[in-house]
Amino acid sequence: MAAIFQVKSPEHLKMSGRNFAHGYFLILLVMLVFLIVWTALERPLAVWRRTSGDLKFLDCHTGWWGHGVVIGECYRTGPQS
Repeated sequence: MAAIFQVKSPEHLKMSGRNFAHGYFLILLVMLVFLIVWTALERPLAVWRRTSGDLKFLDCHTGWWGHGVVIGECYRTGPQS
């Protein structure tokens, strides 16, 4: 693993289960609040569409909230300098 991340001397991370659970549930709480606010302010909208072969499908509307999620994901998984 050290060769992959270019670390000269990998060290053991000392984290208790309680600290891990605290951080995990904090992230989960932030996402839950975000999704609740998103749903409350912009109700889901699906529109029936047709293909050129006359097949029907539901097309979900993507508003500013959806774009915000995509931008956040790009920022989170982007290159780390």
